[in-house]
Amino acid sequence: MEKSILFFIVIFAAVLFWKVHHQIGKVFLLNQIINEYLTSGFFKNHDFVAVENLKTQEAVIIDAAIYDYFRINRLPM
Repeated sequence: MEKSILFFIVIFAAVLFWKVHHQIGKVFLLNQIINEYLTSGFFKNHDFVAVENLKTQEAVIIDAAIYDYFRINRLPM
């Protein structure tokens, strides 16, 4: 199968089964907001992505900054 057709099928399936939301929020660690303790502007108004599987209703948070700092690649909603 040609690469462009395969790419289109993968993207089409992703659109059908996944919904992505941009979010802005606070970062909690052990029920404490850690935004206040970190001086880096990285965490000031913290952006992250919420990804929802429309078929299974599973929702996770994917956050590049959290991964860079703590090596956590996904968080539950």
